[in-house]
Amino acid sequence: MPDIERMLQQSFDPSIAVATCRTVIDLCTKDLGGTGKNIADRIDSLLVKGVITKPIADWAHHIRSLGANATHDADGGEDEARAFATFLRFFLRAAYELGADVKSALTSSEHKA
Repeated sequence: MPDIERMLQQSFDPSIAVATCRTVIDLCTKDLGGTGKNIADRIDSLLVKGVITKPIADWAHHIRSLGANATHDADGGEDEARAFATFLRFFLRAAYELGADVKSALTSSEHKA
C-alpha cells in the first residue's frame, strides 16, 4: 500500500500519488483473476464474479479514469490523492481480507457444530 500521506509530506506531486493508486488497482485486478484486455474490463469481471461489490467497482473505475489523467496530464490534487488512498484501503480489505475472514469464521463455526 503506497503511503500517500508520506508522499505528500515529502512534496511529491499529488498526481504521482493519484497515478500510484491507479497502478495498485491495476495490479490487484490482475492478481485477483480479473479478465479482459484492460483495467476497466478486469474491474467489471471482478464485479460479475462477486469478488468486489458495485460501490467498490464504481470507485475503482473512478480511480482508473482520474488516475489515467494523472498519469498522462500530471493532473491530480492532494485531496484527491488522500481520498483515493482511503478508498484503496477499503478496496484491499474487501478484495483480500474480508473473504478470508468469512471463510475462517465459517470453518470455525463448522468445527463447533
